[in-house]
Amino acid sequence: MKLRLKLPKLPRPGKKGLIITGLAVLLLGATGGGLFMFGPREGSVHFAMRMVGLPGPIPAEDLMTVDEKRAHKDEADFALEVSDPEAVVKSNIVRRVRQLQQEMTMLASGDPDGSGQFKKSMIEFRDMLRHYKPEKLDPAEVDALVIYLLSGGTPELVTNATSQTELSTRRKELLEAAVAYVSDKPKIAVEKLNLLDPEAFPGPIAARLNMMNAQLRDDAPYEQRRQYLVQTATLASGTLVEEAATRRLVNLAATKLQRLDFVYWSNRYERRFPRSLYFTDFTTDLVKGIAALEKNKTPVADLDLELLEQGLPDTRKVQVMGDLQAVALRAGHKRLCNFAFGKIVRLAAEGSEDMSRARLYESACNVDERNQEPFRPPKPHSVMMVEAVFG
Repeated sequence: MKLRLKLPKLPRPGKKGLIITGLAVLLLGATGGGLFMFGPREGSVHFAMRMVGLPGPIPAEDLMTVDEKRAHKDEADFALEVSDPEAVVKSNIVRRVRQLQQEMTMLASGDPDGSGQFKKSMIEFRDMLRHYKPEKLDPAEVDALVIYLLSGGTPELVTNATSQTELSTRRKELLEAAVAYVSDKPKIAVEKLNLLDPEAFPGPIAARLNMMNAQLRDDAPYEQRRQYLVQTATLASGTLVEEAATRRLVNLAATKLQRLDFVYWSNRYERRFPRSLYFTDFTTDLVKGIAALEKNKTPVADLDLELLEQGLPDTRKVQVMGDLQAVALRAGHKRLCNFAFGKIVRLAAEGSEDMSRARLYESACNVDERNQEPFRPPKPHSVMMVEAVFG
């Protein structure tokens, strides 16, 4: 017995269905033929046009808007900026740079061992890079090398270490800006910095970009340079970078005769970095700034002088007040001379060298009151003779 399968009869398409089907076939055929003939890169017509020297098709990227090109570029950059957490954890470069940062913080806090350890670590880092075989680096490692470079590292070694890594546009410009900065090529560094937004980078890098901007743009308006340094101090809180930025804010305010800023940043430095190994550099700017503002007839108010004196470490007060008295004597600033003398009298031991010097300076400052003559600041050589007697 034979089995037969009966297939169901399908309804025949009507005229409308046939028309739609036919149009679909024609459309697909036309599309394929058009691509074959006029494809943007390999179409037969465009191929023939190129063979006879006629202009070829316009590349797709040339048809993009400026915003589309930027978005396309950012997308490509982003793919090159994503760090591998496991690679960062294992990275010897990242580990060593973190150690350098800790040692620089020791310098800011006045740890006497910080200087020696930092120098040793920098030498070890340099030796490691000299034997480093270039390979692909993680974005975090590139950032770490920039920090090393801006901490006193060797640019040639950093350039060699990154030579085999495909860098995003931003990190390439970052690296080139840092190399130019430490290689004393300020024009190139500024050109690269103009292309960079510090906010696009991690905090430690952003802080250093702001610091470079402040240092290189010495002809920029006061407020702009001030803002660069403020951002640096904010982003690098507690580090040697903050210490350096705050010190520069004191110097900048003194140079530009900005009294309120000068008092604020000086007092902040005293509070945050009283044991810094660079405290002497700060006190030099402090004394010069007070004298400059006095000369400009925008003097630091008595209450602010008291604030700044009280903020000094006890072990530094006599020395700084002595420096202020000496500068005031040379410039003829009697008010400052007497202020400093009053502090020394309360702090220095009677009969000490500091007290003897202070009394002699005080007599010179007030010589006009004894002789009833207009006050005339002593000539520099007379002050030098006094200092020769008392050291």
